[in-house]
This record gives sequence, C-alpha cells and structure tokens, in this order.
Amino acid sequence: MRRCVVHLVYILDTVRLVRSVGVDIGGASVRAARLSPGNRLEARASAPVGSGMSSERLLAEIIAVTTRVLVPGRPSERRIGVAIPAFLGQDRRVHYSLNLPGLEGIKLEDELTRALGGPSVTVMPDIAAAALAEAGAGAGSGHRRVLCAALGTGANAALIVDGKLVETAHGALGDAGHVLTEPGGPECVCGGRGCLEAIAGGAALRREAHALGLADGAALSAAASAGNSTAAAVLEHAGTALGRAIAIWSAMTFPDVVVVAGGVAQAGQLLLEPARRELVRVGARHVVERLALMPATLGADAAVIGAALSGSDVAY
Repeated sequence: MRRCVVHLVYILDTVRLVRSVGVDIGGASVRAARLSPGNRLEARASAPVGSGMSSERLLAEIIAVTTRVLVPGRPSERRIGVAIPAFLGQDRRVHYSLNLPGLEGIKLEDELTRALGGPSVTVMPDIAAAALAEAGAGAGSGHRRVLCAALGTGANAALIVDGKLVETAHGALGDAGHVLTEPGGPECVCGGRGCLEAIAGGAALRREAHALGLADGAALSAAASAGNSTAAAVLEHAGTALGRAIAIWSAMTFPDVVVVAGGVAQAGQLLLEPARRELVRVGARHVVERLALMPATLGADAAVIGAALSGSDVAY
C-alpha cells in the first residue's frame, strides 16, 4: 500500500511538472524560471533584450534563457508558458508588439516548439499571465472570478474564472485599457481621448511627473506621500479614472475581486482610495456591493509565475 501511495505521489508530481516553466519577455529583458509545487520560482535565468533586436536575435535570446532552466532528460517538464508584451491574433501570431517589433507577426509558439525540441509552448499576453498568477497564487487566491487590472507603461485588464483565462480578443479582454474614462480628456497613443491609459498608465504619469520637475512615477508617488498636494492631485486623477474603468469592466464581467497590478500600483492607497471612491460613486450597486478591490502581491514575478501556471489551464 505504501509503495502505491509513493508511486501516486510521483505521478502527481510529474503531472505538476508539465506546467512548471515560465518565460516573461519584457521590453528590456527576458526572464525564465521553473515553478516549484509550492509556487516558488527556482532556477532563474535572464538576458537583456531591446527594441532594436532582429527577430532572429530575439528568438536566440529567448531560446537560450529558456534552455538554461529546463531540466535535461525530463521531457515531462517541458510544457512552457511564455508571457509577451503584446497581443495574439486568431492565427496565434504576435500582434501590436510595440516595445519589441522584432516579434511582430511571428508564430512564437511554433518557433519555440521547433527550437526546443518538441515541448508544448503556450504564449499569452503578459496581462493574462499576471492575472493567472494573482488568481492562482496571489491576491486573488481563493476567489472564483478575479479581474486583474495592470497599470504599467500602459493599461489593460484580464479576467480569470475558475482558474481559467477568459478571452474576448487578442488573448485577454482585448485592449481594455482604452475604455473611455474621461470624455474630452487627454489624447491617447491609440488616437482616442480620455482613455484610462492616457490618464493612469505609467507613460502618462511619467509625463505628469516631468511637468513637476520629478524623475518618474515613483518620484511622483514619493512626493505625494511627503505632502506635495500637486503630486497627490495627479494620483487622485489617475485613481478616479481607474475607478471608472473598473466600474465599466465589472458591469460586464461581475468579478468577486479586482486586483490592481503593475508599477503604477506601487502608489498604493494614493491610487486605490480614489479608485474605490469613484467605483462606489459611479458603479452599479448590485456589482459594487459584492466587489473587493486590492493591490497585487506578486510584483515583478507575476508574469513569469502566471506563464508557468498556464499550460492546459488556459481556456481559449
């Protein structure tokens, strides 16, 4: 009997290893890691990448970093999730890869499968990977319906229901950061006006920081925390826009919890409190009264953890 139990544990551990490798391709670096059964990252590897790299160079760096974290002779481990700073078309080609144009139009899943000798590769937008991580191992753990809003350089959102990614377009909830939050507001890079990204995205806050003589969004948050009322007003404005966006997304998706991730979210309650106030003010009562809003907990590791968790748990 004991031998049967040990054998079963071995089988379950092998199955768990099928989804144990995550790769996070960012605008400045590619990172890879194995995920332990306790959702801890191990065997990390990384390399710098940049917008000027060719497709061939980018693929070579991604392959090299991924290979460094694979365990030789254990093909059961070689199911790999890859997070990209872009979207996916219906043909599974990379689209809108603004930070790494060398990836544009590539069927990255096919390229990596061939280069790595046959592992199953799942590619997804980084917002989808971050949402999977926060729902499975972060702030949203224990909730059925988790909406993850990410405010990084830009803005976007993804929804996880019962551990599975819900896709409406492009590998996530489309380009959700371009919902209208302020009619007649600032012009956005998408060509619209008043989008969430144009007000609360990292690039927008960096511009506001520069106008105040500050280096970046982190300096803006520090100044607001130190009592700078003008800096605090900028974050109040951003948080208000976020609250309106959450009200829109929530009316369509009915999440149990909204997790706010990304570099901008490091502003903490300076951003989240105005978001909560605005969500309560403008949101549908039957949605808002059951909704929790909280900061993400996995930080910069969210995308690589979510990529590793992906595998067959992703529903397209």
